[in-house]
Amino acid sequence: MFRRWRWWRFILGVMIVLAATAAVIWRMTQLPPAWYAPPSVSNEETVALAEEVEYRLLEQVQKFRGSAEPSWTRRVRQEQINAWLATRLRPWIEHERGDQWPAELGTPQVRVQEGRITLALPITDGGTVRMIVAGLIPEITDRGLTLRLVEVSLGRLTLPGDPLVALAGRLSHLAAEGGNNPRLDEALEVLSGRRAIDPVFELADGRQVRLVSLRPHEGFIDIEMRTSEVD
Repeated sequence: MFRRWRWWRFILGVMIVLAATAAVIWRMTQLPPAWYAPPSVSNEETVALAEEVEYRLLEQVQKFRGSAEPSWTRRVRQEQINAWLATRLRPWIEHERGDQWPAELGTPQVRVQEGRITLALPITDGGTVRMIVAGLIPEITDRGLTLRLVEVSLGRLTLPGDPLVALAGRLSHLAAEGGNNPRLDEALEVLSGRRAIDPVFELADGRQVRLVSLRPHEGFIDIEMRTSEVD
């Protein structure tokens, strides 16, 4: 009788440990990364910072350059990127794309490290907010700008296995729940590397600007571009 009680006590202990572990894992999937703290949309300094970086970048793109300066580099700080994502991304999508920001997506934020950009994006899943965190390495290839996925996390829990498979499975699940969502499908195509981003765009005067390189460093990105003059 005593031995049987010890056996059941052991089983009960194991069940308690498993339940506690499951609760911790579940909680970790709900927690954003420690660095995720998007700036307030209503903060005047954040709005001013986003508008300034957008204006300065456009100014650099539009600047007339002769053959003596075929390429140029602009450094953008992490806080400038996140200010723009928080305050300018949605208006840009509405104006440039004629679309609405998907209701299930929250405010994205990036962390820039040497050779890598980590994107955190809150997604509402069945009434619960989950945080998809994707580690990306930008590369310029013959296809254009691609994003090589190196790690995927759900909250603070890194998903095991192939990060591409993990991301595809997660985003496909969310897209299926929300019905037909072309924007989520498009995001999946880009983040999975199956779709490249065109690195060339044309200015109003006929000049073309090509993205030559995108170099992430600790806290900032160096963006190198080349302007082709009108023939």
